[in-house]
Amino acid sequence: MTDNFKVLHERVAAKVSRPLSLSDPDEDFQAPVDCRWREETVAKAVEELSSTDLQIIFQSVMPAGTFEECLYYYPFALERFSLSLARPPQEEINADLLDNLLAWTVQNQKRLEAYGLLHLSMKCILDIYAQLFACNQTTTCECLLEVTRFLRYVAKRQWYHLVPQPSLPYHSTTIWRQD
Repeated sequence: MTDNFKVLHERVAAKVSRPLSLSDPDEDFQAPVDCRWREETVAKAVEELSSTDLQIIFQSVMPAGTFEECLYYYPFALERFSLSLARPPQEEINADLLDNLLAWTVQNQKRLEAYGLLHLSMKCILDIYAQLFACNQTTTCECLLEVTRFLRYVAKRQWYHLVPQPSLPYHSTTIWRQD
């Protein structure tokens, strides 16, 4: 685990507090079972949240909370995915969690930038990208593809500029940085 995740945790904690509820801004979680899930999710300690809970919080089409409510869980979700890559191969990697986190990052890039978190978020995503290269699990191929698509999107939008980075694996000779 890199210091980037720790710093992201600290900066997010300085900006937003733990939500008392997930407000369901798009009213997609109105069924009784969904209302119960929202209540149970905010009542759990963050460490007890499953990767599926986090995946649902960050659904790109219908997030479970507002930007600020989801932002509280963002560093935990990135770190949870990163930690899942370090676990034994028999443990499942939740590729949908990564996909939702990347989509949420893209959709909220301006807000993340306004909060001073976009650059640090990118560093955490790049840490995950590097971990994916070192991992020998089949699921990581799908995850690598998702992160590669994300980085291409970032490049097209010129969030970051290409900088040669010879320390990364052969297939990835670039890294992104903010000017």
